[in-house]
Amino acid sequence: MRLALELVVPHEWERIDLIREAVGRCAMAVFADEEAKDALSMVCSELLENAMKYGSPGADVTLSIGEDADGLVVTVSNAVDEASRHVSELRERIEWLRGCADPAEAYTQALAKIYAQGNVDESGLGIVRIAYEGGCRIECDTSQPRRVIVHARRPRPAAAGARA
Repeated sequence: MRLALELVVPHEWERIDLIREAVGRCAMAVFADEEAKDALSMVCSELLENAMKYGSPGADVTLSIGEDADGLVVTVSNAVDEASRHVSELRERIEWLRGCADPAEAYTQALAKIYAQGNVDESGLGIVRIAYEGGCRIECDTSQPRRVIVHARRPRPAAAGARA
């Protein structure tokens, strides 16, 4: 079995928990791997939250989950307002993350910064969490006008290779 899923999600926060649960169930059905289930469902919900929080209000968000030669790929695409500062902040956060020795170091640094500032709202912790807890490499594509596409890639679960 392979995991392939694409959803166009209305810009409604209450949908995120439903999607998180559905993705977890799909991952478990395909991979029978609790870690993959938890990681994929968390990555999807974090990316959807970011898209709804920082994207154009009311615009649908596209979520896709699939596989490529390197493993599993979660992609979220959403519209952004032209004047949004969040696109450059996202790119900066991903570059900062790449500059850290590993995701655990980035996570520790991000938590320390939140603790020192006392502000979680726009901390960028979700992206760091995707890298650390989700085991993902994160890429951001802003080549399309007024659109942000974020890819989170993680290795395929060992059980998946045995079934392929």
